[in-house]
Amino acid sequence: MLDKQRIKDATTTKGLLMKPTIVLVHGAFAESASWDGVIDPLVNAGHPVIAAANPLRDLATDAASIGDVIRTIEGPVVLVAPMAEPSSRTCRHAAELVAPNHLNMWQVGD
Repeated sequence: MLDKQRIKDATTTKGLLMKPTIVLVHGAFAESASWDGVIDPLVNAGHPVIAAANPLRDLATDAASIGDVIRTIEGPVVLVAPMAEPSSRTCRHAAELVAPNHLNMWQVGD
């Protein structure tokens, strides 16, 4: 069960509720355009969305690239990647590079 107060605290800045920016990270054999079917519904719901270009070189390079994208964003960020792909590892390493003491991960399943 998600702690609603914890989520509220994480998305509140100076008393204003901020929607997190959703950063979509594609996996192998794909590109950022593979998220096209996901972006419009999220934007229509009022979420800021970025489909990040993952260079797919190696873990360090990919994490640094996604980390660079994250650093340009003001406010909370939600990283989204295919669960069974190396891109989920890339997201975790990028988050650790950018905010090692503020990494929260939730796993949603059956």
